Amino acid sequence: MNIKKNIPNLITLMNLLSGILAILFILRDELVLGSICITVALVLDFLDGFFARLLHVQSPIGEQLDSLSDLVSFGVAPGYVLWSLMRGAYLEEGITFSGLLPYLAFLVPVFSAIRLAVFTIDPSQKYTFRGLPTPASAIFIGSIPLLLAGRTTPLLLVNIFSSPTLLLIMAMAISFLMVAPVHMISLKFRNFSWKSNWLRYLLLLVAILLIILLGFAAFPLIILCYVVLSVFFLPQRVGPSPAEL
Repeated sequence: MNIKKNIPNLITLMNLLSGILAILFILRDELVLGSICITVALVLDFLDGFFARLLHVQSPIGEQLDSLSDLVSFGVAPGYVLWSLMRGAYLEEGITFSGLLPYLAFLVPVFSAIRLAVFTIDPSQKYTFRGLPTPASAIFIGSIPLLLAGRTTPLLLVNIFSSPTLLLIMAMAISFLMVAPVHMISLKFRNFSWKSNWLRYLLLLVAILLIILLGFAAFPLIILCYVVLSVFFLPQRVGPSPAEL
């Protein structure tokens, strides 16, 4: 067995395991631990690609494993997070049909599967994405329990992410954005010039400032800024090839 060739695949499988553990914790109502597992999966998702490029061992099976692992860690696990949050919020509000509405959270893994399938067969999504990437969706949803558990989280944000109606809207909006024909910023740099990467640098600067000011509460806002910058400042061209910065 070629150990070097399988290092990225091993990291990918650790990503998958983190996603499975996240689901297990969420089903036990330990949402913070579930969110931490999703965060670990995000780090591992970055590392598997990093080591695949570093070691020059990218392979078709690695791409398939990555896509399947991402579906669990960034699709199914965040879907369960949203389901658990919506279930608790609807029961607390005493809203009729509260037993059924939370299941709309599982639109997220369904549309994540579509998003990942399209990404796998579309070679043009190299320097920009088409639709909201599943890791971005996972960051948004996965950070909500950490935000709600934070002692310094602004009350306004706590109220927003505790509202059953707003959680339902978030589930539908995120699902739509993942398959929307809208080009999104990728943080993959071809060079480091300001002219070619000003949107990327601006996004990173906003992200750093928000994290310093708000901690975990910043992550949903960072993803919101990401969507706004992509939709309004990234050139949107009609056709299969995404606009590149």
